[in-house]
Amino acid sequence: ALEAAMASLRDAPSADTLNTARTAWKKARSTWKFTDAFVVGPSADIGVSGKIDFPATPKIVEAPIAGTTALDEATVGNLGGDQQGFPAIEVVLFDPARDDAAMLAAFGAAGSRRGVFGALLATLLKAKVTSVRDAWTGGYATELTTAGQGSKTYTTEHQGIDVIVNALVSGAEIIIATHLAKPLGIDKDGKPLPDLIESPRSDYSIDDILAELAGIEGVYLGTRNGASGLPLADA
Repeated sequence: ALEAAMASLRDAPSADTLNTARTAWKKARSTWKFTDAFVVGPSADIGVSGKIDFPATPKIVEAPIAGTTALDEATVGNLGGDQQGFPAIEVVLFDPARDDAAMLAAFGAAGSRRGVFGALLATLLKAKVTSVRDAWTGGYATELTTAGQGSKTYTTEHQGIDVIVNALVSGAEIIIATHLAKPLGIDKDGKPLPDLIESPRSDYSIDDILAELAGIEGVYLGTRNGASGLPLADA
C-alpha cells in the first residue's frame, strides 16, 4: 500500500495523494515496528535491516533530491542506510518546518525528483521487508518452531525459547534506553535531546513505541488482532 501511495504521489501530486501517502507510511511503519519484538533470524541474517529502519539525516536524504544524478533503483539502492527505509521516506513526506501547502509545493509537478525519489525508496523498502518475510516463511519459522525436535539451527527447545525471550527483553530495553531515556535526557547528564526520538518529523514516535509494545505483548500472550495462539508465557 505504501509503494502504491508513493507512486500515486509521484504521478499526481495533490493534497489527497500526499495525505494518502502519509497515512500509508504510518500504517506500514506501525506494522514493521510490531516486528521489533522478534528481530531474530532473518532480520539480522540477511543484512537488510540497516536499510529498513536506520535513523535518517534530513540533509543527507535531501541531497539526491536536490542533485542532478539520474534517479533509478540501482542508484538509490546504493545509498547508505541513513538515506533509505522508513526514516528516509519520512523525510520525503514530512517536515515540521513546512505546512502542508509548502510540503506539497516541494513535490512540484508530476514526476518531480522528490516524487521519483520517494517512490523508489518505497519500492526498495518493500523488497527488503518482503525478503525478511520470505526468509521466515521459507524455512526459519520451521527451524524455530521445531527447536529441539529436528531443528538444525536450535538443537534444544531451550535454545529456541531463549532466542525469543532475549528478543523481547532487548526490544523492551531499547524502548527504555534509546527511544525514551536519551531523548528525555535521563540517561546521562539530564540534558534533553529531542532530536534523538524516532519518527520526529511525523510526530509518530509514541505510536512507534506503542507498536513495539504491542509486538512484545502479542508474542508473550500469543495474541494478535483478536486471534489467540500458544503464548510464550506458558512456556
